[in-house]
This record gives sequence, C-alpha cells and structure tokens, in this order.
Amino acid sequence: MKKVMNIIVVVFMIVCCSVKSNDAMAQKQKTPDQVMTSIYTAYDSISNLSFDVAYTYTDDSLNGHSAHESMKGAYTMSGKKVLYNLGNIQFMQNDSFFIAVYNDEKFILVTNPRVANVGSNLPMRSMMDSMLHSYAADYTISVKRINDSTNAISFVRADSLAKFDKLTVSYSSKKRAFLRSISYNFKQASMDDNPTGPDNGNEQPVYHTKNLTINFSNYRVDNFSKNLYDEGDYIKFDNGNWVPADKYENFKIYYTRTGAAGTQSK
Repeated sequence: MKKVMNIIVVVFMIVCCSVKSNDAMAQKQKTPDQVMTSIYTAYDSISNLSFDVAYTYTDDSLNGHSAHESMKGAYTMSGKKVLYNLGNIQFMQNDSFFIAVYNDEKFILVTNPRVANVGSNLPMRSMMDSMLHSYAADYTISVKRINDSTNAISFVRADSLAKFDKLTVSYSSKKRAFLRSISYNFKQASMDDNPTGPDNGNEQPVYHTKNLTINFSNYRVDNFSKNLYDEGDYIKFDNGNWVPADKYENFKIYYTRTGAAGTQSK
C-alpha cells in the first residue's frame, strides 16, 4: 500500500504539466475551462455532501511483470470543513485546523486549514488545474460524450515534454457535474527488470506503463453534524500544549500550525 500512497503524494505535488487546446472543438460543447468550472461548482453548491472513492494503481512492464494495488476512502464535505480517509490515514479540516492522523506510523500532523471551499478538496484538484492553466504547450484537450449520462475531458500527450501520456476526467452530464472517475497514464524507466543485467555496459531501461484511477461513487447528502469536524476528537490543549486525545495517547504530534497556540475552532 505504500506504493499507492507514494503515487498519490506525487500526484498532488506535481504541477508541471501543460496543455494545448483543441481549436476544432464543437461550439455546442463546453470549453475545458467551462467543464472544470461546472465540476467544481457542483461540489461548492451543496452544503453537505459525502461520497466514496476507490484508488486503483497498476504497473505493467514490457517484459510481463505487473503490479496491482487498490485503496478505498470516503469524503464528507461541508463548506470549508472536510473529513476524509484514505486507507489508514484520516484527515479533518475545520475553520482553524487541518489534522492528518497516520494510524500505521502513529503520528498526528496539525497545521493551518489549507483551502477555502469544498471543490478545492477534491482529489487531484491541483493537478487538473495545472493541466489547464499553468502551461500551454504539451497536451491536447478534447471534450466528448461517453454515454447518455457521462462526458469526459481528455488531456493527451502532444510532445516529448509532456509528463503524462494521458489524463481522463469523466463526469456526470446531468444537472450537477459530479466526478465519476479520474485516470492518468505515464511511463517510467527502470533498470531493475533488465534481463541483461546491470554490469554488461549495454543495458537498456525497461519502461513500465503505470496507471492510477480514482473512481467516485455513492454520492449522498448527509452528515450534517458539526461535531464531525471537532479537533477535540484528535487533539486536546493541556498545560499550554496540544497533545493527542486520549484515544491517540501513544501517538506523536507534529505541530506546524501558526497563530495562538490555544485557539480552537468555532
């Protein structure tokens, strides 16, 4: 599962992709910017929303080796507040705190809230924004109809500078453009699978085709309770310091939050 988490972390950090618009896009279709705006608006326009996610990672090399890993999670969002889990990691954000609980490693990260609205919390949001806005040279975008209820926006490699081969974002074509899936493909060179060995001086890298897909499902309007976003479930203020809540008494805290130490959420 660590491999999946490493890929996910890399995805959230990489913002060096680029985009080239397709001038031949039919006028009846929304532009890529309009598509992404409609997706973010669908989430921002609902006060309380929950949904499930499933991450699937595959790695297929040219010599037949392969790997397959998966991880499930769930999101609950309410304005600037969000509660979600990915595997054994829990995340909570309210007006004053962003808290991440790493259950396997037994530590809690406490810092300032990161985003201002629901749509900003979506998986791969930074990557999708980067593909559209940061650069304009390496990808071709197209918007197409998949079926009666689903459309997709695709980013396809246009030159050798592109970091990914393809990114596809599918979404509902109904009133609210909720995400259905996000999938991206890329190749990565490796010497580990080279049958000629590393010491003959003629070794060539083996390229792995990698894919990460996030599926979104079970959208529902629920979890109205403000108690879901209470930092007291994770940490408590004791003798001038934030320490783990009782159920996390054996965990360490990494506190990087700025502002008054004893400030609590409203």
